Amino acid sequence: EARAKTRQRPGKDKTTTRLRRARRRRRGSACEAEVSVDNRERRFQGRRTVDRDMGNIVVAPPNRAMIISGYRGQRILIGKCGFALFCIEEAHSLSLEIITITVNSTEAETVKGVKINLKSFAQVKVKSTVDGKLDINSIKLAATNFLSARESEIEDALQKTLEGHQRQIVGTLTVEELYKDRAAFSERVYEHVVDDLERLGFELASYTVASIGDLNGYMESLGKTQTA
Repeated sequence: EARAKTRQRPGKDKTTTRLRRARRRRRGSACEAEVSVDNRERRFQGRRTVDRDMGNIVVAPPNRAMIISGYRGQRILIGKCGFALFCIEEAHSLSLEIITITVNSTEAETVKGVKINLKSFAQVKVKSTVDGKLDINSIKLAATNFLSARESEIEDALQKTLEGHQRQIVGTLTVEELYKDRAAFSERVYEHVVDDLERLGFELASYTVASIGDLNGYMESLGKTQTA
């Protein structure tokens, strides 16, 4: 019996040894996994720290102007990429796309006191080019006036400017002149509004009259007279 017991002990010892080795391997693999995860986090945090220390890459698509301002002055990027230093420089974007604005003049008085309702459409954009060359001064003007404004606020400011000029021109013409030659009226509005828009850094791409009417039926009777 003693010999049987001594014979069983080596087997138990071997099993115990194998279990211990398996546990060590598991602990070792778990430790290696933790170390690898820690290393990855450290490398990631290191890259993130470098990005924070150096700055951010700024990409400007062709339909937006990226204005980088700060330590190195002001730079304007269109269709390019640049670099804004962290903490001492910041980048903002300004849309260069066409803005379509509906201009309504309700009960606008003509030169003879007839009240009319006039509706037109204007297409306005930042004046980014002149003769195919980049117009830096106009972009700076637009950025100075509207860089921190929302697109709805920009559209509202432009709409009020256009509506004021439209109503002013209506007051210098008769109903007959408006009815007969809308193209001449559009040209006069265009000539008057161009200067004010340029002071804001914008330009008028197109302006068309959509409809002219009144509440008293004067325009309708005028149309019947013209067809008769």
